Amino acid sequence: MSDTSTQPSTADEFYRNFDHYNVPIGPDGTPFDFLNSFRDAVAAEGRWVSWCESYGGYWLITGWEEARAVFRDPRTFENGEVPIVPPWVMPSGRPQMLTGYDGARHMKYRRLVHEAFSSSTVAQMYDEFATDARHLISQFSSGERADLAADLATRFAHTVVARLTGLPLEEADKFGAWVHAITHSSALGEDNSADLEEMKARFDQLLVEHRQNPTANIMSELINSGAVDGESLTYDDLIDFFAVFILGSIENTSLLLADVGWLLAQRPELRRRLLDDPDLYDTFIDESLRFFSTASGAARTATVDTEIGGVKIKAGEKVFPYLPLIDRDPREFVDPDAFDPARTPNRAFALGFGPHRCLGANLIRVELAAVVKTLLEELPDFELDPDAPSVWTPSHVAGMISVPILMGGQP
Repeated sequence: MSDTSTQPSTADEFYRNFDHYNVPIGPDGTPFDFLNSFRDAVAAEGRWVSWCESYGGYWLITGWEEARAVFRDPRTFENGEVPIVPPWVMPSGRPQMLTGYDGARHMKYRRLVHEAFSSSTVAQMYDEFATDARHLISQFSSGERADLAADLATRFAHTVVARLTGLPLEEADKFGAWVHAITHSSALGEDNSADLEEMKARFDQLLVEHRQNPTANIMSELINSGAVDGESLTYDDLIDFFAVFILGSIENTSLLLADVGWLLAQRPELRRRLLDDPDLYDTFIDESLRFFSTASGAARTATVDTEIGGVKIKAGEKVFPYLPLIDRDPREFVDPDAFDPARTPNRAFALGFGPHRCLGANLIRVELAAVVKTLLEELPDFELDPDAPSVWTPSHVAGMISVPILMGGQP
């Protein structure tokens, strides 16, 4: 829990030493109080871009219009070697697959997996996801207590990893350590080499397995037929795709599902509304993505001297659009701190914007719809456990890692 007595008061104080890996947690177990105070200070002064000294220094962007200007201009603001602040460690040592690529290189690799993540393809996975969710819920629904993060959100995310890569669910206990090793690099003072080596070794085995016995998943297809400019994908290409599938399938999915579970546990009226009006799900999903904005954003490097939000930025300097604040910009969103399941329009950037929009944007929408609908059908009444507080983890992809609940009868 944060000490509000030492909280910054001016926009400059908020900006200067901001660290998205260490955002203060408030009384409700989330960083929302801090972020709302930050946003209020920014709005009061009209300073939507300012300098942050963390991680070597960069321009922190907190405004919606200013972020859109960055996202829609990949020539001026390129990914290059700074896909994240601080950079993640890809198994190959190269920039993050897809997110860290620009221009023609980005599009060539993205086309390889575009169809597998298209809206029409992932829509066909809804029934499988609902079955997975129903099976997981059945394992705790007859009890008095459960943890929606550990028992449902994380375990469901592991099934998605298995579907994309061909890894057996029996190995799921290793997935989390691999994700942590990639996202908490040496830039954060951690030595994750053992977990990274374990992941590489397991991929080497999987590579042989898929070549000997091709299966119906995107990883197997890339291994056996993936090619760019007529050349088969290299080992580095394949292991980086493998890492990205694990990252995207676990972090964004598990944290967003846990966040939504935390919200629904406190809103019986919202649960009833969704049960009574299934047509509400589209806007409910949009609002869930905006409200929680689990992915913080992606840093860019200015290729030329330029200006954003009245701030002059020099070539070579980094900019970082921070989505949890951008998606609460009152200039774009009416009453931005309220969760409105029917909000429209809703032009949130939670899944990115422009050519680098999240590859799994369609997939995560189907996942969320399948799991939430199934949860409400199978477990219509539950509440947060007052004796076991929920736990939020600040990080580049942030959210609830524990959501203890008590179960009751019908709402």
